[in-house]
Amino acid sequence: MKIQSLIFLFGIIFAINATAQNSQLKGLGLITPQKNCVSCGWGIFTPREGLNLYDGPQGNKVALLTKQVDGIEFDNNGYSLYIIKDTLESDEPKRVRPEITSVGVEQDYLTYFEIVDDYLRIIIDKNSFWIKSSSLSNKKFRAINWNEFYTQFSFLEIFSENELYIKESPNADSKNIKRIQGDLFEITLTSRREGDWTKVIVKKYKIGVCEEAHEASLEYEVEGWIKVVDHSGNPLLNFYGSC
Repeated sequence: MKIQSLIFLFGIIFAINATAQNSQLKGLGLITPQKNCVSCGWGIFTPREGLNLYDGPQGNKVALLTKQVDGIEFDNNGYSLYIIKDTLESDEPKRVRPEITSVGVEQDYLTYFEIVDDYLRIIIDKNSFWIKSSSLSNKKFRAINWNEFYTQFSFLEIFSENELYIKESPNADSKNIKRIQGDLFEITLTSRREGDWTKVIVKKYKIGVCEEAHEASLEYEVEGWIKVVDHSGNPLLNFYGSC
């Protein structure tokens, strides 16, 4: 790994370690670059060519979501996104704010909330639009679900606001080892996965991660299996934001 990548990664971990706030995951997954983007910079990540927006699955193309408009230089390290509508008379680009998920230090990704055939539903200014999943690979992007997210961003420090039970094995009928809930239970994901289940190491602390004596307040550590998504594919875990 290149030195600058290591520095950026350590910066992410440091920022997350200094946190009391958290990022609530929602939707079914994210639209991300195909390559690992730990050191890609900051901002909302979108293809340089933009994304065609449709009014429904198999519907009509109605607009383009883009950062590149006349008179504004493309800059992926930024938060300005625009919709250019497909109309007979050219509309002025409208600056918009889509539903995103923030990861690490100011890296934001478009969130999708529904899948119908080859189409992903995203939300922009509280309105639903659809994009073609198959069009992403030509733009060097891809759609990942939350199982893939937890693998790609395994360096994040994770907890759960949901009540979860650590199991002896990756099975709902397996024996419960521990009940966990809240940000005092720090969850480390291992590479072992079976379906929606992941082998984890959980550390229980007496005080939160922003406190100076956090590491010294460790009560116990336990290993086992937890489900990382529910039956509908929605995420069950959170990760720490920033203090």
